[in-house]
Amino acid sequence: MPDVNPEKTSPDPVINCAECMKAVQSSEAYSPEGIDHRIGFCSTECYEAWSRKAGKAPGGAQSEK
Repeated sequence: MPDVNPEKTSPDPVINCAECMKAVQSSEAYSPEGIDHRIGFCSTECYEAWSRKAGKAPGGAQSEK
């Protein structure tokens, strides 16, 4: 069993926003429903910007080009 020190282990890890790379607590990160993998954003604005770049409309639907 690995030696885990509870004082060194954060119960709420920090993740980076997938769009702007800002550090944010995972409990505070915006994570859209229906996404296939765990990804977080610091705000809905970053999620929408990421969605536009990925060619997807918010909510997982493909945007028309």
